[in-house]
Amino acid sequence: MRRVGLSELDQRFSDVEETFGQQQEHYQAMARGVAHLRTSYGCNHDNTLLLSQCSHYRVALQIKGYDFSLSAVPLEPGKGEDRVGDAERPLPQRLRSAQEALRAASQAAKMTVSAGTKLQELIGWLLRSEERLAERVVTAAPNHQERRRLEENLQASLAEMRRGKELSLGYKRSAGEVLAEAARLAGAQL
Repeated sequence: MRRVGLSELDQRFSDVEETFGQQQEHYQAMARGVAHLRTSYGCNHDNTLLLSQCSHYRVALQIKGYDFSLSAVPLEPGKGEDRVGDAERPLPQRLRSAQEALRAASQAAKMTVSAGTKLQELIGWLLRSEERLAERVVTAAPNHQERRRLEENLQASLAEMRRGKELSLGYKRSAGEVLAEAARLAGAQL
């Protein structure tokens, strides 16, 4: 972000930049988690997890609020899917890894949505106040040359805000889709 010569306004632009960076990190973590699940655990075209090696467990996607997780209940050998077995039996490494990856994707999706909401409020205020901000920048500039430089900086920063707003909406939309898909799958056995 370019400096506009008003510490309060420069701080707001810095806040947006920092929040956008956080949202982008959360989004990338969510995308990596989902991609890891798809490639490592044999997801088919309708994005369901194929955990054939876990046939001795009742595996289900659960959702509580905005948290989703993978539960795995051991089944009693030879007794079918209705008989729960030894709950102390250790989970296979791939299943534990899937639980961790899903937990991380869940957390990252929540944080992406949360940062997106905050970011939309911050950016919205700046864009709605554009005219007033331009007047403040002009008034604060000590001379014509400095005024032109600060006006250009303000316009460049506002252009970045518009671009960031669109990217942020896309990140938030993608995270919402991940959460919606988890909610859709939550009642089904995997």
